[in-house]
Amino acid sequence: MNDLREIRRPGVVSRNPGSSAGTIPGAGQLEHFMFGSIGMPELIIILVIALIIFGPRKLPELGRSLGRSIGEFKRASNELRNTLEEEIRVEEQRDQRAAIRAEQDSAVEAAATPAPAPSTPVTPAPPANETVDRTTGTGPVA
Repeated sequence: MNDLREIRRPGVVSRNPGSSAGTIPGAGQLEHFMFGSIGMPELIIILVIALIIFGPRKLPELGRSLGRSIGEFKRASNELRNTLEEEIRVEEQRDQRAAIRAEQDSAVEAAATPAPAPSTPVTPAPPANETVDRTTGTGPVA
């Protein structure tokens, strides 16, 4: 299933081109869970059935209690969402502070350790038994 909200029935044409649902053209559409496509006629039918079952005296009371329940649910879900967003924001700030602290510590360590002094090339001294006379520039001196 590509979408968790959909139930695929045999012979139902999918609007997703890559799906493996039925291939009968014009056989119908996807069936949705819950209130996928409730329109005005469906709502009127539901209200008429509720009026018949509960009666005209009890229906307004049920509507008020349903409205209160929905409002309370919305408040609770908004509070949960705000709490989660706040926790995510605090965690991101904590991560940013840790990254800045680590960067500052590495910069302090780099500044505290002295850089190795550039080495000057050392020319080896000629062996003692083969010294060259500077005046003539030839052979070893006796």
